[in-house]
Amino acid sequence: MLITFVASRLIIAVLIRLSRMIFMHGEFWQRNGITGVLTQGDGARYLQIAGSGYGVGQESIANVGFFPFYPVLIRVFSIIFEPAMAAMVISNLALLGAGILLKELVDWHYKQPRITNAAVTFLMFSPVSFLFSGAYPEATFLVLALGAFYAAARSRWLAASLCGMAVALTSSIGFLIVVPLAIEYLRKDPQPGEASQASLMRRLLLLAVVPLGCIGFLLFSYLRFGDLLAPFAASPLWTGGLIPPWTAIAETQLLPKFYRNFTGLMLCAAFATSMAGILLRVRVSYLVFAGLLLAAYACSPSLASIARQLSVVFPLFVILAALSRRLEWTYELLLASSFTVFSFCTLMAANGHWMR
Repeated sequence: MLITFVASRLIIAVLIRLSRMIFMHGEFWQRNGITGVLTQGDGARYLQIAGSGYGVGQESIANVGFFPFYPVLIRVFSIIFEPAMAAMVISNLALLGAGILLKELVDWHYKQPRITNAAVTFLMFSPVSFLFSGAYPEATFLVLALGAFYAAARSRWLAASLCGMAVALTSSIGFLIVVPLAIEYLRKDPQPGEASQASLMRRLLLLAVVPLGCIGFLLFSYLRFGDLLAPFAASPLWTGGLIPPWTAIAETQLLPKFYRNFTGLMLCAAFATSMAGILLRVRVSYLVFAGLLLAAYACSPSLASIARQLSVVFPLFVILAALSRRLEWTYELLLASSFTVFSFCTLMAANGHWMR
């Protein structure tokens, strides 16, 4: 796992460094080399929040759409590192932790090294894996979500609930993790000597901890800006509100040709993979988690960012790994396809042709 992590990060660094000396600069070109590439767009907003908080006033209210757990981590790590470096250190450590947890979780359920190694490889070389090393919350979201599922698998309900609460503080869709965790909670047998009803009630009480993270941030928004739902209204994912999926897909026709085609490709691949997961009888809580996130993304006006959004849907990597074990000839094909898209997205972002 460690070798895969290091290899993927080195390839990203080499692709960024070499391509910037060869390729034509695009609209979103950033100076400062690798650091500039990995802190552009939303990354700059997270760094701003970490440095000066959410502020007050109409101009600052836009920042409240960026949930606070990751900026708080940046602020803490900035005691040791410069803020941009702190953000990248956090993300890389989170990715390393996510790889370890994914390995342990898949091994716990499948007990087949081939599936375990394949799942980690698909994660490290996923299409926008470079974001996992930048000033973005995706790696943090991923390690917390995996931590919640891993703790639930081990019947460590308090740890699972606390990780779930942190997920809800990391993203505007983080609260959705309460549903698959509830499935895990309800399917577990009570411990020896523990009444079934009492065990169920205890788990449900712990489960109630999960949405507290989101609720707390909504209350903060109300006290600071006078708007309880401002975090959702200002979120990059939900700006414009929920829309029917067919409307969201239709609106992608207004995008430039590259974004339109890429969005369609990623959506089709994600839904096809989810369907394969049903046929392969992947764990129900994983399928529910993937389905909820896909449904949320399909109802968002920001479908052009679908590759970034899908990067945290870890059940997709588990499904691809299980598929490559069932049909062994697909492993090389899937990995080659993933690596090709991974390289392409990294090159596009490195040279200012893509900032999503």
